[in-house]
Amino acid sequence: MENSLNKIIADGVGRYDSHRVAFKERQPDGYWKPTTWIEFKQQVDDVAAGLEILGITPQQHIAVFSANS
Repeated sequence: MENSLNKIIADGVGRYDSHRVAFKERQPDGYWKPTTWIEFKQQVDDVAAGLEILGITPQQHIAVFSANS
């Protein structure tokens, strides 16, 4: 059973309508910005395309530095 991020997102897109919120992100002004499953999938696809352009191949390890809440 595959449990990758791509599988989880694909399941979410398939299970919920295009307006279903996957998560909310708190903005500096205190507003909670919703992201739908479709928007989340597009963001992940965009990052994957960018990594591919940079020459990153499947199964290659990368590091992500990100803010934490």
